[in-house]
Formats: sequence, C-alpha cells, structure tokens
Amino acid sequence: MGIILILITLITSAFANTTLMELENANQTTFKDLNIRLDLGYNSDFKETSDTEKNQGLSAEGFITYFFNKEYNSTLVLSHNKSLSGAREGNFNDSRLTFRRVPIKLTQKILLAPNTTFIIPSTEGSRKINSMYTTMQLNPAFVYIANPALSFTYVPRVFKGFYEYEVSRVGVSNVSHGITQIFNLSYAPVEKFSIAPTVIYNKRWNFNNRELIDTYITNIEATYLIDRKTNIRLGTLSAGQFLDNEQGKDSSLKLFDENTTQYYFTYSRTF
Repeated sequence: MGIILILITLITSAFANTTLMELENANQTTFKDLNIRLDLGYNSDFKETSDTEKNQGLSAEGFITYFFNKEYNSTLVLSHNKSLSGAREGNFNDSRLTFRRVPIKLTQKILLAPNTTFIIPSTEGSRKINSMYTTMQLNPAFVYIANPALSFTYVPRVFKGFYEYEVSRVGVSNVSHGITQIFNLSYAPVEKFSIAPTVIYNKRWNFNNRELIDTYITNIEATYLIDRKTNIRLGTLSAGQFLDNEQGKDSSLKLFDENTTQYYFTYSRTF
C-alpha cells in the first residue's frame, strides 16, 4: 500500500515551494520562523469494491518548515499510510529533509528554485534490509511563467544513494545513483482552480554501474484553493516500467491503466 503514497510524495516534493502562486508571493508573504502543513488523503484503484484485489488506503503527511531567514528554509516531511485492503496494516515511510532557497529570477519569465533533499531511512526496510544511510537528491527546478495562468516546470533531479552494502539483505542490488526528469504544466483558468499534468521519467544504476529498468509516473491533478491556507486536490496516478519490446513486454508510457491507475483525494491545511 505504501507505493501510492510514495509516488504522490515524489510529485509533491518535486514542486514544494515552486507552484506559480508560491513563486509570485515568495517575497510578499508575512515572514515567520515556523510553518506546519498537514495533508490528509484517500487513494484507491478503479476496481469494484467487491474485488478481493482492490487496493485502497488512507494517508497522512506532515510538513514542518523552518525559515532561517527570508531566503533560506528547510522542511522535514513525515508520512504514514494505512491500508484499507487485506490485512489493513499501517506503516510509516522514510522521512525527508529538504534545504531550499527562494526562487531566483533568471529572466523576466524564467525562475530557478533550487533545493537539496536527504532521504532519512526511517523504515525497517531501508534501515535493516537495504542498510541505507541516506539518499541525496539535487533538485534544480526551472520554472517558465508564460502568463499569470500558465507555467511550465522542469526538474532535472540527480540523486545518489549511500548504503553500508551494495546489495540488500534479500539479494537485490541497491540503487547507487540516477537521474529523474520531471515535466509539469500548470494551468489556472480561474483564480482558485488549477489543473496540472505531470510526467516523471526515472533512470537508475546499481553499484556495478549496471543500468536498471527505467520507470515512469504520469499524474493529472486538479487543485481548488479554499483560502490561502487550505486547498483540496483530486488526481489520478499511473506508474510503470519501460521494458524491452523484443521480449514481448510493453515499453510505452501509459496515462491510464484500468488495473493499476489510482485516483486520490487530498485535503491540505497550513497552520
């Protein structure tokens, strides 16, 4: 059940502090030392409720942001998910610590929003099975603002994993390094509503420099701002792998798959 929350987290973390509204108001909001945000969510696949293989669950994610000054801040992200299927188990996910600078204006329409994230191995899988120390991500987000309603974001993320051992305790190679390319288009036809399609393409290598199977995520999300501190989000999320067609396996990018695509609803409140 953790996969859906992990995928949603990947998307939200990629655009933390880089949405069009946040970029426009970066130097206009009242400065305070601490900011706390809570996201509560529900996710499900499109299978019938009576289907024994139906996958659905609840999630909670907390963002604790400390502002060193008006230019630099850091965010600690803690998350937990609860399955509503099968054994209905709940578990925490790996935490994340991000250091961020407010967006830098490169041109009249192009902004750079740099940040660095460290994955904290909080789960038993990361600590005991994978023996991970941390994974470091460099996230230079380039934002092109076409007009007040339309923006395009590109994030060429580079990441490096640090482990005690190159192979996990179950015999699977740990990921040494990789490149993640994130493409996001955000359109706000009216003041409080926006829709944003996102494509994430991921390339990874193990410690023998062997290339692993490429993966992708496709996401379409609609956001409604209730007020400056509260919003609700509704979206669909698909994930897959690019495999060799010569072996008879699909290598195409899918926006929707009736068996694996999930939809989700998130309520977000900032305190």
